[in-house]
Amino acid sequence: MKHAILFVLSFTLAACGANIDVQKPIPRELITDSEKGGYTTINIRAGKTEASSGFIGLLSNNLRQYLSELSLYPKKDASLKVYIKIIGYNIKGGTSREVMGTLAGADEVKSRVQVININTGQVVGESTVFTSSSMAYGQKAMAWVHADDIATFLSTPN
Repeated sequence: MKHAILFVLSFTLAACGANIDVQKPIPRELITDSEKGGYTTINIRAGKTEASSGFIGLLSNNLRQYLSELSLYPKKDASLKVYIKIIGYNIKGGTSREVMGTLAGADEVKSRVQVININTGQVVGESTVFTSSSMAYGQKAMAWVHADDIATFLSTPN
């Protein structure tokens, strides 16, 4: 029994993956300082991908929820906004996922995340976030997992 639980846990952890490539870390005080920290707006675009408006809406709602739980959004007096451009999108359709399951391959989403100072227009933080999962079925699940990965970058002081 112990081996079966270990196998299932190992399989599940291997099925999900996130890669957060930070090009420009967000300054610590912009996340942790209660007066300066946080974000006023979040803007998400599909870029040149096939990401649907439904996926973008789910991603936006999930990200807003994660950041609000961390008291980082919405912050009316903050001088930061988040701009996200989806640059890679490959989510299997329902039929292929239902028939093939995990054998259909991993669903993947890749986004360029920028934190911009509203007053100066300067990019104060930048990252490429890549999320891959063969266990998160469909747009709804991938939007949840990818939002969590983006929130990790936006909430982790460097």
